[in-house]
Amino acid sequence: MVTDPDEGDNERMTYQLLSASPEFDVSVSGQQMRVSAKSGTAQGTAGAAVVQVHDGSTDPQEMSIPLNVVTSTRPLLSIAELTEQEGRVGQTKTFDLTQAITNPFEDSGGEVTILYPQVTQGSATVTGSGMELNVTPNATGSVVVAYVAQDATGDASRQVTGQVSITVKDRPSRPRT
Repeated sequence: MVTDPDEGDNERMTYQLLSASPEFDVSVSGQQMRVSAKSGTAQGTAGAAVVQVHDGSTDPQEMSIPLNVVTSTRPLLSIAELTEQEGRVGQTKTFDLTQAITNPFEDSGGEVTILYPQVTQGSATVTGSGMELNVTPNATGSVVVAYVAQDATGDASRQVTGQVSITVKDRPSRPRT
């Protein structure tokens, strides 16, 4: 974090975190400081961390380090399309979106939120709960439901659109005589 021109001082330098803005998780270990914004903190939020530096010979010094929330450096959500080839009119198909979405924040407990599920092709009723979409086809043919997935940052610029599709069949017609 700092350098000292006096021989041997850099090796003896100690650092102690004194305080940090509540929107940030900050830790200091050796000469490294780790900073992350708490979940839900808006991009552009500013704060500071105060660290005490001591070279072992002079009075300890405090430094204020500015902090600013920027968009994540992690990759965007990755979404695969889920399909059902054997849909039936009036029978609800539940799609588990955890099978289709790769969450770049899973390691830190960041959750994915599903927004705005809507039928974009065909006729069906759609409801969502957590990471599941329930689709009930109303007619034969193809049904496509689009949705928006939002990662733990809550940043609209990181939202990704996904879709599920069902090929809807009806009972076979009676044979003609």
